[in-house]
Amino acid sequence: MMKSSPLRLLSVVFAAFLAACSTHGPYTGSTTYGGGDEYGVTVYKTIYSTTEQAEAEAILHCKRFDKVARLLSCSSILVNSCTFACDRNVTAFLPPKGNENSSKLRSGSGFFVSDDGHVVTNEHVIRSCNSFTLLRGSESRLEATVVAKDQVLDLALLKVTEKPAHIARFRRGRRIRVGNDIVSFGFPLTGLLSSEGNFSKGSVTALSGIDDSSSMLQISAPLQPGNSGGPLMDYSGNVVGVIVGKLSAVKVAEATGDIPQNVNFAIKQGIVEKFLAGNDVGLEHYKSIETLDAADIADTAKLFTVQIVCW
Repeated sequence: MMKSSPLRLLSVVFAAFLAACSTHGPYTGSTTYGGGDEYGVTVYKTIYSTTEQAEAEAILHCKRFDKVARLLSCSSILVNSCTFACDRNVTAFLPPKGNENSSKLRSGSGFFVSDDGHVVTNEHVIRSCNSFTLLRGSESRLEATVVAKDQVLDLALLKVTEKPAHIARFRRGRRIRVGNDIVSFGFPLTGLLSSEGNFSKGSVTALSGIDDSSSMLQISAPLQPGNSGGPLMDYSGNVVGVIVGKLSAVKVAEATGDIPQNVNFAIKQGIVEKFLAGNDVGLEHYKSIETLDAADIADTAKLFTVQIVCW
């Protein structure tokens, strides 16, 4: 009697295990292993199936949660499989491809500042846009209108008809100082990074911006395109500014031969407050006494920060 090699025996056992634990999809030779959820799924394949077939199953899986599938990686080590993430279907909220507005798409961040549905962001985020959609995590979209905008201050005020469940609160008392720790929250690099938002930490590195602009703070918290308009907060979770942008590493490198690192900027709290007061928006203020855990600040920021998509 011919003996089976240990490797062949292992392959047979593992194949039987997958067959018992998997549910067959619509394509021959590919199976979806149980355990996929609204955040993603792993599709196991045979040597006869393709990545396209695996992706088709992932698309069907993610569609159950009104999301779209995004390939993370494929592996043929021990197990022939592909792993997919289920991302929020932002494209469902956008003009269809070929529409004249599809090339004008812009995105950024903003946050609720009043119980009446006011949202503050940067003016450059919504510049040249006529339609505005606010996205909150995996929740449904909110349609917004422009209340006011100031290109010089680079601030804009939007409004939705729905009453927000949570709004940001602003720092009361002593102003922020150089060296104070700060955090930011926003939605950078739409379609590439997490649709649930990104949280970053840093410190105040200067009390003025480029060319000694007195309306800006310089901060070291890492920022990417799409963070613009998001809240800058202290470690009590109170707003101390609005994220506005970063120094262009490419342009600085071309001019100086050096690459700047984490040279980013936010509009100061006082400038934001005057802009909102001029548009009859009352704010909540709290003293920054208690130091909170960064994870708790992030959880709170998620509740009042929104992604802004416009065209």
